[in-house]
Order: sequence, then structure tokens, then C-alpha cells
Amino acid sequence: MEQDIDKYRININLFNDTSILEVLDFEELPILYVETDTIGTLYLSYLDKFINEDIEQRLVIKISREQLKKLKKGFVSVKSVFQSPETNFIFLNHLNQLNGQFEAIYLLPNDIFQQFNRIDENYYIEQYEEPIDIEEQFVAINKKDRFPIARYDESILKICHEILTPNQNEMGITGKYYENIEKMPYKSSKFPFFLWT
Repeated sequence: MEQDIDKYRININLFNDTSILEVLDFEELPILYVETDTIGTLYLSYLDKFINEDIEQRLVIKISREQLKKLKKGFVSVKSVFQSPETNFIFLNHLNQLNGQFEAIYLLPNDIFQQFNRIDENYYIEQYEEPIDIEEQFVAINKKDRFPIARYDESILKICHEILTPNQNEMGITGKYYENIEKMPYKSSKFPFFLWT
């Protein structure tokens, strides 16, 4: 049973200057997103429920960049991240969806906070892989995976281009060579890419 949390209500709006950095899950409206404040602190915000037609109840914790990376790669579940917050800055917020104003902010002890943690244990965020550093890698994409071809240098690009243009069918390879930046899987003015079809 959820305890009365009025005594944990704070009058300072710690989220007045935050902005949404990245939406991790969206279904008609943002379910899970990352927000940041003016000094770069990251907060993970989860839509728990609506307490009336317009007021969102959101679970909010501070999150490190390392933990966020694990979450985005699907190494940890959303529930587990909220079960083991990295700091004591653990909030339950009531946010007015119409005007973006906070109706209430509660700074909760973890044991009280966990009474509100009804997140499904199987809720994972499995986004795209982190972009490979294109300053160091020449990247090819096949139908399923990303994998590095070779370290970038001019000779490698020249050899790959020559292989894929006149003799691609003899090698059993079908592909297209893209120099148009808008068609690249990763956009860069420096490197061409191959998109296997």
C-alpha cells in the first residue's frame, strides 16, 4: 500500500530549468525520457500514471551517463534502474500536461519510492547501437549487423570503390556506392559508405 507522501513534498522546483534531452519511449506521449539541467545533470523520467485527466505522475531519478548507456543498450531493465537509484535524489512529480508546470514535487526515501515503482520487470529499452566513431572506422552495413571493414585511409576507400564497381557481380556481392550525404547510414562529409542491399 502506498503511504501518504505529503510530508515529503518540497517547495523548491528543482526542475524549472530542465529540458528534455532524449525520448527513449513514446506511445502517443513520452513515456520515458531523459532530461538535463543547466549544469548537465541527467534525470530519467518515467510516466507512472495520470492522477487526473491532465496531471502526469512521473518517477524521476538522477542517472549517470554510464548507467544511461547500459539502459539504452538493453543491458539493464528500466525497473532495475529505478530499483537501484545511484543517488538519494529520488522524486515523484506531478506535472500538468497542459501548461508544463509542476503541481507537486516529492523528494522520497528509496523505500517509500519503491512503493510507486510498478514498472514491468521485462521493460527494456533496446535502441540502435551506439554510433561507431567514424573518425577511426570505415563502416559497412549488411542486412543485419554493423561491422568495421578497416581503418580509414584514402587507399582503402579507393580499393573498396574499385572492387565494388566493375566486379561486384563476379564476387557475389550486390551493393551500391553512396557519396550522397543524405543517403548515408551515418552522415559525414568525410567518408563514403557502402549500403548492402
